[in-house]
Amino acid sequence: MRRIATGLVLGLAWFLLLFYGSFSLFWAVLLLLSAAALFEYAGLLQRRAGGDHVLTLILLGLLPTIGAYFGRIEPVTAGLVLALLLLFALTLCRFGMLGNGFDFVGRGTFGIVYGGLLPAHLVLIMARPHGAAWLAVLTGLIFASDTGAYYSGRLFGRHKLCPAISPGKTVEGFLGGLLAGVAAGTGLGRLLVPGSHLLPLALAALLVTCVGVMGDLLESVLKRSVAVKDSGALLPGHGGILDRADSLLVAAPVFYYLMVWGLITG
Repeated sequence: MRRIATGLVLGLAWFLLLFYGSFSLFWAVLLLLSAAALFEYAGLLQRRAGGDHVLTLILLGLLPTIGAYFGRIEPVTAGLVLALLLLFALTLCRFGMLGNGFDFVGRGTFGIVYGGLLPAHLVLIMARPHGAAWLAVLTGLIFASDTGAYYSGRLFGRHKLCPAISPGKTVEGFLGGLLAGVAAGTGLGRLLVPGSHLLPLALAALLVTCVGVMGDLLESVLKRSVAVKDSGALLPGHGGILDRADSLLVAAPVFYYLMVWGLITG
C-alpha cells in the first residue's frame, strides 16, 4: 500500500510539474533530483574504496544539468567537459591520498555521466516544442513497461533474463513490458502530440523500452556490486531516486536524439 501511495503522489506531482509548472521550475526540480541521485551514488561508493569527496562529486555532476537550463546541448556538453577537467585536476592534486587514482577517476566519471549528463536530457526534452507532452509520453512509456514486465513476469515468467544481475527478471516479463511500453508510447504520442505518426512512434517506443530495461539492469549491477537492495530510502516503498528513475535516466538521451533527428514524428 505504501508503494502504491508513493507512486500515486509521484505521478500526480510529475503531471502537475510538466503541464502547470514553468520551465525554470522544472529545471530547478531536476537539479535537486540530480543532486539527490548523485548523493545516492556517492553513498554506494562509500561502501567501496573511492567514496570520499562526496560534495565535490555532487557539485561536478550538477554542471551538465546546470548547462541544460539554456535548452541546448552545447552548454550541457560544456558542463560535462568542465566537470571532467576538474575531476582530472582533483585527481592530480590529491593523487597521493587517493589510494587508486584510476579507480577514483573511473568512479567519478561514471557518476558525472549517470547523475548529471543523463538527467540533463530530461531538461533538454522539456525545452523542445511540445516538450511537456513528449516527457509525458516518455514517462508513461517507461511506467507501462515496468508495470507490464512486473505482472507478466509474475504470471508467465519461466525463463531468467539476466540471472547473474537480477534473478527476478524473466524473458516473459521483458516481452510483456515491451508490448506494454510500445502500446503506451504509441497511444500517448498520438493522443498528446500533434502531427505524430503511428509507425515512427511504435519503432521509437520499441527502442526506448529496450534501453529502459538496460537502465534498470545497470542500476542492479551497481547495487549488486556493493551488496545493497536499494540505492536509498527517500521514496517509501520504492527505495531511492536511482531505484525509481533508473530506466528513465538511460532512456532520456535516446528519446531526445530521436526527437532532434526527427525520427519520432516521421
